[in-house]
Parts: sequence; C-alpha cells; structure tokens
Amino acid sequence: MCGNEKIRFVHTVRHPEHNEDLRVGCVCAEKMTSDYSTPRRRETELRNRARRRKNWTKKKWKVSDHGNYYLKHDGKLVLIYRDKTSSQYKVKLDANWGEKRFEDLDDAKMAAFQGIEYLKNHGDW
Repeated sequence: MCGNEKIRFVHTVRHPEHNEDLRVGCVCAEKMTSDYSTPRRRETELRNRARRRKNWTKKKWKVSDHGNYYLKHDGKLVLIYRDKTSSQYKVKLDANWGEKRFEDLDDAKMAAFQGIEYLKNHGDW
C-alpha cells in the first residue's frame, strides 16, 4: 500500500468491498484496521517463534547408550528414536510418541520443534 516492499511478515487484510486480499506490513495493517495492538502482537509472536526455531537448530543433543538422541527442554524429555529395522526416526515429546517417521535426523529434530510449539499453543506442554 505504501510502496515499502521490505516487509518480513505479511499481514493479510480482507474487506468485503474488495475481491482480493491485501498483503501489507504491520504498520499498514494497523492503520487499515484501526487496530494498533493485534498486528504488532501477532508479528512479535512470529518473530519470537522464528528466533526459537533458529536457536533450536543450534541445540546440542546428547546420545544415549542405545544411540537415541535426546535433550531436556522446559524440564521435559525430547527423544528421537532410530528404528533399527527401518533406519527411520521417530519423535517422542515427554510421554507422547509422534506418529510420523523421518528418513533424516534434521527433519525429525524440526518435527520435534513443531510438536513442542503445537503443544505449547494447546496448553499440553
């Protein structure tokens, strides 16, 4: 709207009189909706999540005697188990086993991050 194309987080604004959604930055979203708290709060949440994700990739995982990767996060156990027969990885978050299997260890680690984020948002972490 204002011509500033250097926005990192896109806010989608919808109006019944327009056929297409408008994709704008935080400041434009605030002005267009006259809501000066929600767009900024949502953008802060996204920035924080991006920072947590970046930090997650830097975590040092320990390896158990059985060859499983694990770490403690928020006082809970995060375990990545490698199935000996299929060589695929499974994720366990505290007492909850994930259903998906992963060929790549890094994919399993990212799935663990996404699972924790999901559980945090739903009050189960």
